[in-house]
Amino acid sequence: MKNTCPICDTGTLCERLEYQTVPYKGFQLNVPVTLSRCGHCESNSVSGIQLLKNKQTCMAMKASLTAHLNQITASSF
Repeated sequence: MKNTCPICDTGTLCERLEYQTVPYKGFQLNVPVTLSRCGHCESNSVSGIQLLKNKQTCMAMKASLTAHLNQITASSF
């Protein structure tokens, strides 16, 4: 991954972990997302690899919630 900021072309990118709230089936999922922040201009950017990882994490959390809800529904009969 290029370590120079694509916005200002001056600063160095530093990878960070933040949490984003994603609504899903009436619930609020607190999904961890990886991004890069420039130490010079403080812009956030996401590489293709980070974007793919973030999508996979979000989809896995949604699948886990769906499985849990299905288990609760099946056990209530």
